[in-house]
Amino acid sequence: MSMASLCGSGGTARTSQCMAYLGAIVTLLFACDGEGAWRCYQEAMAVSVFACSEEGTAAQMLMDAYRSEDDQVVRKAVASCQTLKFLDNKVARLAMRLPQGTTKQVAASLGEAAGGGYAGTLAGGGGKGGDPGGPYFKGNVLDYGTKGGGGGAADTRAAQEEEEELL
Repeated sequence: MSMASLCGSGGTARTSQCMAYLGAIVTLLFACDGEGAWRCYQEAMAVSVFACSEEGTAAQMLMDAYRSEDDQVVRKAVASCQTLKFLDNKVARLAMRLPQGTTKQVAASLGEAAGGGYAGTLAGGGGKGGDPGGPYFKGNVLDYGTKGGGGGAADTRAAQEEEEELL
C-alpha cells in the first residue's frame, strides 16, 4: 500500500505525507539502499503534492547529489538544504550525517533501480548544450536556480529517455 493512500486530504496530512516521504528517502540513503531510495522517490514523485513541495525538491537534490558519485557534492547538498533540518529530529540527524558508505556504490544501485543510465551521468560531463555539468539533471529537469524549471517523475523519465537517445 502506498503512503499516498494512507494519508488524508487535509493540509496537515499533506505536509506530514511529504515529510514522511523525504524521511524515508533519507533513511534509505543513510542505510546505503540506493534501490530502495529510488523506488521510494519514484512513488513520492507520482504524488503531485510531493512533486511540487519543498520536500520533493530536497529529495531530487539528494538524488542528483548521489548521482554525481562525489561525497563532497552530497555533503554540500545536505548542508544547503534547510528542508532536511525540519524533518523528525532523528531523521534530520541522519540526514546531516550523509553520505554513509560508498557514494559510488549507492549511485550504482540507483542506476540499477532506474533501469541503467542514471548513475554517473553528471560525473562524466554535465548538462545539455555542452554545459560543464552541475547539480541538475541532464535535460535541465532540476535547476537549483541556475537553469530552466523542472520537477516531477514525468520530467525525470523524459530526461532519461532523451539521454538514452543521445547515447
